[in-house]
Amino acid sequence: MKHTLFPHQLDDIEAGLEFSPLALWHVPGSGKSASAVFIAKANDCDFVIAIVPTTAVYVIADEVEKWAPGEWDVQVWRKKGDVPLTHTTQKIFAIVPWSLLSITVAADQLRQLRPAMLWVDEVHFGKNAESKRGKALWGGIAAPAGLVEVAERLLFTSGTPMPNGRVSELYGLCRTFGDIPRDMTLWQHKRKNGMMTQQFVGRRRIWKEHGAKRDFIAGLRKKHKDRGDWRRISKDELSAIVGLPPRRWKLVPEQPTLGFLREYRAALARTARERDIKDVEAWSVVRRMIAEAKVPSCISYISDLLESGAEKVLVFAHHTSVIDALLEGLTGDYGPIVVLDGRTNELGRRQFSESFNNGSDVRIAIGQIQAAGTALTLHANGACRDVVFAEGTPVPGDLAQAADRIHRIGQPNSCIAHLMVMRETIEDSILRAVFTKLEDIEALVGDRAVEIA
Repeated sequence: MKHTLFPHQLDDIEAGLEFSPLALWHVPGSGKSASAVFIAKANDCDFVIAIVPTTAVYVIADEVEKWAPGEWDVQVWRKKGDVPLTHTTQKIFAIVPWSLLSITVAADQLRQLRPAMLWVDEVHFGKNAESKRGKALWGGIAAPAGLVEVAERLLFTSGTPMPNGRVSELYGLCRTFGDIPRDMTLWQHKRKNGMMTQQFVGRRRIWKEHGAKRDFIAGLRKKHKDRGDWRRISKDELSAIVGLPPRRWKLVPEQPTLGFLREYRAALARTARERDIKDVEAWSVVRRMIAEAKVPSCISYISDLLESGAEKVLVFAHHTSVIDALLEGLTGDYGPIVVLDGRTNELGRRQFSESFNNGSDVRIAIGQIQAAGTALTLHANGACRDVVFAEGTPVPGDLAQAADRIHRIGQPNSCIAHLMVMRETIEDSILRAVFTKLEDIEALVGDRAVEIA
């Protein structure tokens, strides 16, 4: 089946035969899952464990069956009772959600199985090496051996580039690739490489991170790129390979009413008195208030897109109250609407993409950014070229990942990501910062990440 693959995927397979560990940092929609399956097949791995996001377990299972039918017995291990105590001689491709690594008993059982290949998808989920899942994956100096230390072959994939300037987020990966000695702590590594300096604050002497970490990250990227065990296909490169048309971002500002501004400022003042506005819970209160106020204009905007010729529209939101309000406001005028959020069961998840991609009468899909923003293809063979964000997210990687649900292999049309923004609110300032971060990512990985209409 190699003839069905693109040139960059064939290069991935060649690298997978040569290197272990290997990291693929390709942009979303570039076919990393297919590359991973063929790497396991090319290395004749009889037992594969894939660590994937919880929302993607059955999507990955379908990918394995699609690209290598009958090669393995594909199993999904969602809870600790699903993990066998021993591995039989049967060829197994086990798919494990990231959440299972946080259960100590399940992590211990996985370590005992010693897979022929460990594939870690969305490896940035394990960037905190001190968390339960981080210790289960990477191990530690005083902790039991991690999964990466007992597997014969290692493959890491992510559509969100991890080499982004934070050494702490790369600590586990660097130990695995040999860039940091396994017996060296992160603190020792930073001190040895001049990333920490002593400063006096009054009479107190404190340690502060130094800019030398940027040089370390830059050297790390260059070394692994030259060696070939870190591969990256940018959006521009993918466009040239597969003929993927461009995607652009369009900010859609809404001027708040005087009534809303009074309520908003009162809520902001009340929240600031109760706790620091930087607190996550405090920001959530204000964020939900802004999002709910934008619902009527979002409904009107989506209706305008459909009335002006759009075949299908993908809509993203964060809060379930906003999703419910959008569903209520759009129901009845444009046929059935499919929804995917944290309340959707596994059967509903699988039916969501099938109905939107193949149902001619389904013109609107509403997804929660965290639940539907990864591991799904939702361009409906080119029928969907517009994605509307009813509310944004302060995490630029989540925003880009969600937008790439329609901008991926198989999309013949140019795409527009419409981001609804409420002026004169904290959301406006935060989303400007998000776009600045996206521009930083653009400079880092060489993509045209942001193009504001």
